[in-house]
Amino acid sequence: MKVAIYNCFHWIGYHVTEKCLAEGWDVTGIHPHPNPREEFLMDMIGRNAQFQYKAEVDNVQRERMNYFISIGTPPHSFLGEDKDHVIQIMDELVDDGENEKGYMKLAVPTLVGPWMPLDTLEKRKNENAVVDINDFVNWLFTCIHENTILRSPVRIIGEASERALSLKEGNVIMYRTKTNEEIFRYIEQHKEKFPFYYEL
Repeated sequence: MKVAIYNCFHWIGYHVTEKCLAEGWDVTGIHPHPNPREEFLMDMIGRNAQFQYKAEVDNVQRERMNYFISIGTPPHSFLGEDKDHVIQIMDELVDDGENEKGYMKLAVPTLVGPWMPLDTLEKRKNENAVVDINDFVNWLFTCIHENTILRSPVRIIGEASERALSLKEGNVIMYRTKTNEEIFRYIEQHKEKFPFYYEL
């Protein structure tokens, strides 16, 4: 499997990139103008033989890719005739007039995990049921493996109680493997392990 990931060193993009590589996929990562934090993540993953970095999307040979995953608005060159394998991940659903394009649009307003900016993390500590980045990425890859790509825009939200994954009124209700306390405790441990990253 070959995948191109736009904004691959965004904290969400980094987790998606790691998962792709763990699955044995060939990854072309695209990230224009990385900041110091993103350059650190580039150094963490750039040595993997199955990873290739491109500074510009124009340098990616589209016809050779099975999937295109974009953190934020996908470049128009991602949106060729075949929309079936384009996935957009964003903080919140935005009516940008692109919904009719037919590709998978996922909003993740309560997503949390290691490497995320501390200001965003603090804001999400008040959410009733946050979604762990690992649960989200595992769900996304289940969709890809089972070819159950959603055609309408949806929001990914957590459920405080244990329940099966379901789709309701434009929301994907996600079963959570950890409580809020467990998720934030894990992130705090990660901050202690990589303090220099969070200080950049």
